[in-house]
Amino acid sequence: MSVEVFFCNHRGRDSLHIGIQGEPVPQGRPRARRVPGSRRLVFWNPNRAHITSIRNAIRDQLTELGMRDLPVFRQQKVKVTMNFHVQRDNKDVDNMEKLVLDILSDNLVYSDDIWVVQVVHSKHDAAEGCTNIEVTTVE
Repeated sequence: MSVEVFFCNHRGRDSLHIGIQGEPVPQGRPRARRVPGSRRLVFWNPNRAHITSIRNAIRDQLTELGMRDLPVFRQQKVKVTMNFHVQRDNKDVDNMEKLVLDILSDNLVYSDDIWVVQVVHSKHDAAEGCTNIEVTTVE
């Protein structure tokens, strides 16, 4: 998996572009299991390692661009556009969207989901999988 990030200002609007090589992954359902010999349940997110590796790659790219003060869009309304290029058409676009929004939030690109005012997503068949994301400020 490789991640490319660049930042630009077009017509007075800041825009962050993120490209993630590799087949898009949908958000998995939280898992639970009972601790042997106990009534206690243990919960975990099966995509946690994937989310962490992409977040770290994006953070590294932002640092290389000189953006050390995160989130990139601090208390600004943003529009998130996602284009998923998939090899197999059996993936739910809503769950892929949830995973991307989880990756971008929590003081990386924006501080909280409340700043996302518009989401646009599309899914396309492709020979090689990738995800293209654009986060743009809105008024």
